Amino acid sequence: MRLPFARWMPIQHNFTRGGMTLAPQGLAVHITDGVKGSLPNLGGVQATFNVPGAGASAHFCIAKNGDIAQYVDLSDVAWGVGGDKIRNDDVHWVSVENIALPGQLLTEEQIRSNARLLAWFNSNWGLPLQLAGTRDDFGLGFHSMFHRGHPGCPGPGVIAQRTDIINLVETTGGVLDSGF
Repeated sequence: MRLPFARWMPIQHNFTRGGMTLAPQGLAVHITDGVKGSLPNLGGVQATFNVPGAGASAHFCIAKNGDIAQYVDLSDVAWGVGGDKIRNDDVHWVSVENIALPGQLLTEEQIRSNARLLAWFNSNWGLPLQLAGTRDDFGLGFHSMFHRGHPGCPGPGVIAQRTDIINLVETTGGVLDSGF
């Protein structure tokens, strides 16, 4: 499944075809972390995820200006939270990269686009509008709560901004315009 408001930029590697949970536990917020101190763009993130053997991907990525790219179909499993064979968290969580360097906060446009994704998952799949703090919770989570790789992702500032994302969905009634 592809979301109509996301730009379809498919990757060919570093995901599993099929197997995604129809109603995921939540969205896992990430930051791209940049490359040698530079900020990538949506195409650069796509290229990174598309390198054979890279071992990482995400369903979505949000640019600083709020543009949303979708790299992996929602029926497929992105390799975003580092699931293991015993309990593959990746099949239960939709990963959302945000272009940012460590220590940076999400832009207002990124907050709005994350809220748009959360509102869509809430409306269409019943994802609860609540914070998730562990891999067993449901709602809006973050990469480092899975305790695998990238322990600082997305950082305390972005983790705190999840409340802003949920509040925006609640105050708009889930109706977020497409004007970005």
